[in-house]
Amino acid sequence: MRGIVSIIVPVYNVERYLSQCLTSIKEQTYKNLEIILVNDGSTDNSKQICDQFCLQDSRFNLISGPNGGVSNARDLGLKQARGEYVYFVDSDDWLNCDLISEVVDIFKQFEVDVVAFSYNEVLGTYTTTAGYSNPELGSVNSSEALSHLFRGSFGSYAWKFIARRDLYINNNITFPKGRRFEDVATTYKVFGAASHVYFSSKPLYYYRQVNTSITHRPANTDVDDILITIDEMDSYVKNNFESLLPDVKSLEFNLLFMLLIRMNGWQSRSNKSVLSELDLMNEKKIIRVLEKLHHYQDKGREYIRQEIKLRALKYRLFPLILHAKKYVNHFKRKLK
Repeated sequence: MRGIVSIIVPVYNVERYLSQCLTSIKEQTYKNLEIILVNDGSTDNSKQICDQFCLQDSRFNLISGPNGGVSNARDLGLKQARGEYVYFVDSDDWLNCDLISEVVDIFKQFEVDVVAFSYNEVLGTYTTTAGYSNPELGSVNSSEALSHLFRGSFGSYAWKFIARRDLYINNNITFPKGRRFEDVATTYKVFGAASHVYFSSKPLYYYRQVNTSITHRPANTDVDDILITIDEMDSYVKNNFESLLPDVKSLEFNLLFMLLIRMNGWQSRSNKSVLSELDLMNEKKIIRVLEKLHHYQDKGREYIRQEIKLRALKYRLFPLILHAKKYVNHFKRKLK
């Protein structure tokens, strides 16, 4: 339906923050909204809060079901959406009151398929402007948009952009079920399907950092999920944007390095040797991560090689990265 923005909010056990999120949506200066709340099997008072907003404002609609994860919740909302534009919001965050109005104005003025914007990062009582902070790029084609995405100029979060709904429908773009890093696995497809993407440097979203510890041990499936996503991105870029292969390697490097840091909890365990840390993990998965990092170290662009060295020093990973091939061979021998 022309002019309507469908806002999809997956909800799961977030009673502490939910009212602030939904109030910020309700009070948008742009009123032509369809607000779809997807209760993903919450066991706290989240559903009751959703019910209250649905009673107060007819633009709110609630879907309830068993817990199926954020990807499933988003896809359920997308199936019900009827708006010209679609926007995914995380239920522990909130919106600037003019977010939708400013974005719709850009859609109308520049006739683009996606509008991306910056955000404010909130940690406790502190708020800082984060995300895309370069001068406003304006409208760029899909290849340029993907280049900025892959090179880290713009994060992959689904709440950092609003897209025309038909991009998802016509290109069969859905969120991967049962996998983490679902935003990384879908954002590049949306940008790639667009004719033009508008990049605004204005921070219009408030992202709440609930857990910022980089030493937090990820789920056991994280390695598999990231490697699946990397393989999918490689295949997509090779088939559709081959000239961007060097750029997509930059994003893949960032993902792998982030995962390596989290897997080992380096800051809290820096007194232990690298090998004893790695011995505690699934060696086959470590091999896959290190082999890719070793490839970037040997064959990547110069700025990637320099970035590897800088991050290795910062997170006390230099022996591991410098001797990645040695550690790969070490674990391969162990597994024979």
